[in-house]
Amino acid sequence: MAFKDYTTGWQDSEVATKYVYSRLHEILNTEDDDNMIQKLSLFYSEIARTYLADTGEKIGSPTRPAELHSIL
Repeated sequence: MAFKDYTTGWQDSEVATKYVYSRLHEILNTEDDDNMIQKLSLFYSEIARTYLADTGEKIGSPTRPAELHSIL
């Protein structure tokens, strides 16, 4: 089992990987581009609401920089 080197804040809110994969699969398989963009926007908002519910902070909070290195 690999050690997960999370940066501060990443571990405060976790979303099931299989759920994200399934949602993105559904979105990317949408034939109409406008509908795909709408579904992606809704998913983006959902993820932000989930993070807020889990942590009490907005995902773009300046106290938690959104850096992509060292998340796995």
